[in-house]
Amino acid sequence: MICILCNEKITSDPSGWNGGHNAQPVAKGRCCGDCNDRVVLVARLEQVGFGKEKAMGIVAGLKYQDKRS
Repeated sequence: MICILCNEKITSDPSGWNGGHNAQPVAKGRCCGDCNDRVVLVARLEQVGFGKEKAMGIVAGLKYQDKRS
């Protein structure tokens, strides 16, 4: 499967899921984990009222917490 956003191959996540992520509201289709983290999650947070900088900070914090686990 190819990422709708970056056109790279979608690879399996650590749990083995290889179906990618829902790319909405950025695009219709599936995206890779990197695009989900860098683009889609930020766009979703912006939709609910966070500014871009705050949204990026929240996503960065989630990734930081995930690495600590």
